[in-house]
This record gives sequence, structure tokens and C-alpha cells, in this order.
Amino acid sequence: METPPKQTSQSEQRQDTEIAADLLRTGWGKALLVVAGILVVAGGLETGRRAVQLDFRERFTAERMSRALAMVTRALGAFGSVARAVVFVLTGVFLIRAAVLSSADQAKGLDAIFRSVASSQYGPWLLALLASGLFCYGLYCLLEARYRDLTPGR
Repeated sequence: METPPKQTSQSEQRQDTEIAADLLRTGWGKALLVVAGILVVAGGLETGRRAVQLDFRERFTAERMSRALAMVTRALGAFGSVARAVVFVLTGVFLIRAAVLSSADQAKGLDAIFRSVASSQYGPWLLALLASGLFCYGLYCLLEARYRDLTPGR
């Protein structure tokens, strides 16, 4: 029998909390959570920087793509990468927050992060924007899989 979605998300949150709680019980766990959070935030910021500067476009074989498809691919990649960066940054912030407050309940998985976004003042709009960005990132990945330049040394 299939588990209802609410029980599944609670189970996943409990699993995330248990991992964080186990780390916080060790002497170095708090520092490890802070470092992990900082690395995830830094990765998110780098992803966002690359999206804004469109550094990922050199990955494609330009002569195999029409100009219109190249423009669509850049737009999907930029918007999707920014949404992905936001998810990384939020994940890292929640990890750091869990370590600083010594509260494993602050460590959140993706479902809890999305629920946190949804419960904010403009939550439904922000969640829709984030979801559409992640959808665009998925489309970008499909295009990248098709048109990626696989020349050795690039």
C-alpha cells in the first residue's frame, strides 16, 4: 500500500532531522554542519553568479543550434540556474541555522524548504516562481544533453 504524501514528507523531514541530531551530538558535528552550510551557500552563490554572467554557454556546439534555440537555451539556463542557486542558498542557510541554534529541527530537506517558502508572505507566488525556475532548469538540462560540446580538452 502506498504511503500518503504527508506521511512521506514527515518521514523525510524526520530522517533529515535525525542526521542533523546525530551530528550535533558529536563534538565536531556543529562545526561540520556550519562548514557544510557555508559550502552549500558558496556553491549556490557560484551557481547564481554563473547564471547571471551566462558562463555556461560555452558548453554548447553553437553551429549545431539555431540562433533562436541558442537564445531559448540561454534564457532557460539563466532562469533555471538562478532558481537552483536559491534552493542551494536556502539549504545552506538552514544547515547553518541548525548548527548555530543547536537545533536539529532547523535542518530541512527540500520539501521542508519549499513549505517554508510557501508559508512566507508572498509564498504561493515565490513557490510558483521557484518551481517554474526548476522546471526551466530541467528543460535546459535536456537541451544541454542534446547539444553539449563533447570535444576533448574543452
